[in-house]
Amino acid sequence: MSFELTLDNIKRSYLTIGFVSVNIIIFIIVNLILGEEILFMLAQSNLSISQGRELWTLITSFFVHANFLHLFNNVIGLLIFGSTAEKFYSKWQYLMIYFISGLMGSVFSFLLFPINSGGLGASGVVYGLMGAVIVLVPKENKRVYYFSLFYLIYSIVYSFTPGIGTWAHIFGLIAGFGIGFIIKKIRVRKLKQSRDYY
Repeated sequence: MSFELTLDNIKRSYLTIGFVSVNIIIFIIVNLILGEEILFMLAQSNLSISQGRELWTLITSFFVHANFLHLFNNVIGLLIFGSTAEKFYSKWQYLMIYFISGLMGSVFSFLLFPINSGGLGASGVVYGLMGAVIVLVPKENKRVYYFSLFYLIYSIVYSFTPGIGTWAHIFGLIAGFGIGFIIKKIRVRKLKQSRDYY
């Protein structure tokens, strides 16, 4: 399989389109209709989690965004790396990468950021998908690495903006890379076993 970031390829990425749609719909409902009170209920609060409350926000936090630019950045990342991951991984593997990367980003944001801080946004998920893509996409498909490098450089610059969840980025990337590496090892082992069998 080759890497092809085309509109047609993105249209066939049903899980990615589904998650992008969910993020956009939640943004419209929460940010534009219901308001900040609901946004804060769904965003991660380290203080509340440390008290054993609002543990669900470790997951809901990566479905809400602070503003339109925040949403736009993550939607672009999801479309690029999500549609690519969906081509190289099974649906269950994709879902595992999506939720474990997001959760890892949330957990380590809780562990490493101050107790009075919090977090929100799908960037941990985006980095997880990017890590998984880097592992499995064939080396000759250099365009995916150019996209990854561009996104990393952009994110590093963007990380100097106050309130950016750098730890979510780092540990989302580690989670996606780790899951992708394990899946790749399993596939190589199965392929080797099938060749040995014949």
